[in-house]
Amino acid sequence: MKGDAIDDAIKPLMDIMGTDITEEGGHFYLHRQEGILEMPLVAEGLRKLATIYRLVRSGVLSGSGYLFWDEPEANLNPASQVAVAQTIVKLADCGAQVFLGTHSSFLMRQLEHEAKSMTVSGLGFTAFKREGVDVTAVQEKRIEDIPVDYLAAINAEYHQADMLLAEDD
Repeated sequence: MKGDAIDDAIKPLMDIMGTDITEEGGHFYLHRQEGILEMPLVAEGLRKLATIYRLVRSGVLSGSGYLFWDEPEANLNPASQVAVAQTIVKLADCGAQVFLGTHSSFLMRQLEHEAKSMTVSGLGFTAFKREGVDVTAVQEKRIEDIPVDYLAAINAEYHQADMLLAEDD
């Protein structure tokens, strides 16, 4: 990735975290408006974002790098999840291959939304469903093409909405 593409990819993360992340003597520090914080003192969600920042800045995710990330939404509020989706799509647009494991329908929809404005190729969704000891998979390019019974998070949202609507009656 070229300098401008790197800056563009990590800008959403930096907008959430602060101004910079530095390493000194094997220790990492987050620079924020209120001061410099040692990483062990920073919230888990911010540490996760800082790790992605360092991987991008060090060149590990440049070009044809790989990112395997399980539940990127964990410990992050929805605004931070939007920043994560923006960064992930920008990394993919620059050639990195990104594999996510998520239960967040919010993040899945945000990824799909962000990808619409980019030239990302190969964006797709794979969902799994367990029936007894058997597991079946379905792959689609768009989240709405996956049968809802494969998407536990979305299915749970539908059931919750039905329950809340029934309470109003």
